[in-house]
Amino acid sequence: MRTIYALIGILALAGCIVYMAPAALLAAALGEDGPARLAHTRGTIWNGVAAVEYHDQPLGSLSWQFDAGGLRQAEAKFDWRLAASGHDLSGTARLGLDGLHCNAAGLVRGAFLRRILAPYWIEAGGNIGIDSITAHLAHDLRPRNVVGELSWEGGEVRYRLAGEHHRMVLPPLSGMLETVGAAPALTVLGAGIEAPLLHIRLGPDGWLDIGVTKMLTKMAGFPWPGNEPDHAIVIDVSERLI
Repeated sequence: MRTIYALIGILALAGCIVYMAPAALLAAALGEDGPARLAHTRGTIWNGVAAVEYHDQPLGSLSWQFDAGGLRQAEAKFDWRLAASGHDLSGTARLGLDGLHCNAAGLVRGAFLRRILAPYWIEAGGNIGIDSITAHLAHDLRPRNVVGELSWEGGEVRYRLAGEHHRMVLPPLSGMLETVGAAPALTVLGAGIEAPLLHIRLGPDGWLDIGVTKMLTKMAGFPWPGNEPDHAIVIDVSERLI
């Protein structure tokens, strides 16, 4: 009988240790070699907060809370939120043997969008809605498959070209996110417009490739010469993002 009580006590102690395990263990598990890191962790691995960096770029404060319901499928399930001055996202995540599955919704605020576009002398207002994103990531948070939908309410866009200021009014835009060649790719469409306007791809090397279609040059009032169809990419721009 003493052996049984001792065994129960050991199991209870082990359970308490696991339950109270600090969130810093998650940061240690990610290590320093992958693209993502956690810093300034607080709380436990079940209910905690940490600052997130991806390729040395700060992404904001990540908070999470354990959901015991996932244990029935041998998975760790969490509710999470990632917030910063420029964005606010939340969703659920399931951590299993094959990696991390998560979904997200939220918004990217207009102030963040303006900071991104400012170096290119482009001004656009309004928030970008993250209607839905579903992602499958490896254990080191490298993306394996990403799909989703984004939206922008439309409005006036101001830009400078050849030293002169211009403006155009864009309709509401939607973005279809998918994985192409192991890299996230976004196709931007305009309401009531048959041809896509932009093709955006983030490569594993951190380079962001933006393809502008002939249709967008026509909408901007500078139609691209030639016989290419409206959906053809006529301008390519690459920028080191991360």
